[in-house]
Amino acid sequence: DKGHSITSVLADEFGVAFVLSFVASYMLVTMGIFNVILAVYVDITMKAAKENEAVTAEQYARESIRIARTTRELLKKFAAAHREFLLMDKETIDIGQISRKEFNPMPALFTDDD
Repeated sequence: DKGHSITSVLADEFGVAFVLSFVASYMLVTMGIFNVILAVYVDITMKAAKENEAVTAEQYARESIRIARTTRELLKKFAAAHREFLLMDKETIDIGQISRKEFNPMPALFTDDD
């Protein structure tokens, strides 16, 4: 009638029992809302982490393939240089005091066709 809030009217009418139950229910509803908000936040964060993990795994796989190809190309260049070294026309090679007769290298394991 006089514009008082319903909680103060009910508190005057039912006493401490109403106040305690009102505070408890208010706290439970507030904690429930915060729990839902936090659950949404955690869910979004977990989805982002999974997507990030998938992207990272894909980048790792691509980087591994790139390194393997680069290593293969480097080995091809080493093999070609080794073959050129073996096919040199000179009888002696001035690398310190090593002569071609003393230097007995193994044949190349890689070819340009590899």
